[in-house]
Amino acid sequence: MRHAGNRFLDPVPFSNPTFTARDPYTATLGIPISTKLRCSVEGTGGLFLSAGGDDKDIYLMTARHVVLPAHIDDNKEYYHQNNSKRSEEVIILGDNSFAHKLAAIDYQIRGQLSTITDARERIELVQGLDDLESVREYQEAGKSLEKAEKGMEELKALHHEIYTHWSGKEQRVFGELIWAPPITLSTEPGQYTLDLAVIKIYPGKLDAKNYLSNTINIGKTPSRQAFMDKIYLDGASPSSFKFPPNRLVKLQGQMPESALFKQPLAMKDANGEPCLVVFKNGARTGTTIGKANNVCSYTRNPFVGHSGYYESRKWPVIPTDEGSGAFSAGGDSGSCVADAYSRVGGILTGGAGATPSTDVTYVTPISFIMKVLHDTKRFKRAHLNPALG
Repeated sequence: MRHAGNRFLDPVPFSNPTFTARDPYTATLGIPISTKLRCSVEGTGGLFLSAGGDDKDIYLMTARHVVLPAHIDDNKEYYHQNNSKRSEEVIILGDNSFAHKLAAIDYQIRGQLSTITDARERIELVQGLDDLESVREYQEAGKSLEKAEKGMEELKALHHEIYTHWSGKEQRVFGELIWAPPITLSTEPGQYTLDLAVIKIYPGKLDAKNYLSNTINIGKTPSRQAFMDKIYLDGASPSSFKFPPNRLVKLQGQMPESALFKQPLAMKDANGEPCLVVFKNGARTGTTIGKANNVCSYTRNPFVGHSGYYESRKWPVIPTDEGSGAFSAGGDSGSCVADAYSRVGGILTGGAGATPSTDVTYVTPISFIMKVLHDTKRFKRAHLNPALG
């Protein structure tokens, strides 16, 4: 069966002028998602998943409240298995975010045009002069002009492609919601807030050219230096994390539950205390870096369908230092949080804090999520290394 919508775009090298502009439409982790029926509610696609066994489909995990807001289905289990029943189709970008991303390409095009104007004026200023500095300036401005002209043409072509082929919601459909257990809250040992949904990727959306499995695109910001300064807050920490020149971090394995409470002695924060540095790429705030707290938080939550408040256990992430700013914001829910050893840590489900200095982001650990999946019939053999069928 052929489904509407486009395949994900192919990733491009870091030097490509469209590297940032095409990221929302690629299959690297941090996919900005919404649903076709409620495109004003937005979040992030967190992790690719395989059901294992004979099931060759590839799935995407996110937070339930991203695709099923609290007032939908009264927090009952959602399980789609009847092909005649209308499915909850999932799309890349809600309408407002799509317009914003398209405008961002326009802004980049104007930036290239500004660079072209600047380069031409620099060339004109030194043209005909034969001193060493003038000749060097002439050559450098010429290179800048050539690069900007090429960049502008490639960005214009991408803008045309996105505007022509992605504007309609039907064109941005990439999968359907398959399963979402009720949101549950617990403070029992080994239990955490469960806020989970599983999306089946439609055939034809992923292929050998555009699929990189569970890989996070760091993007152009933060810069290499800014990223590494946050990873190694203490200069004496060993350099176990290798910054990828293509900005693509391939995730390897998952954090065991024991790692949530025992900080690695080799990694230290700015005060010289052991810490575990984590990062994520969210649809709202992009790539941010934080510090996992080894003391689990117990939060009070308004439970769907009830007037009272219920406590629940969560894994918190806090800013690395006072100048770091918030680790997440609304729209980042569902993001994969990974640690500085490139392991999957969990899925972002919410946050609290009125200012950046008191910001706390809440994560459901991947070890707990996999236990929940393995207790189901469909996902009892689930794993995080899905391959193309």
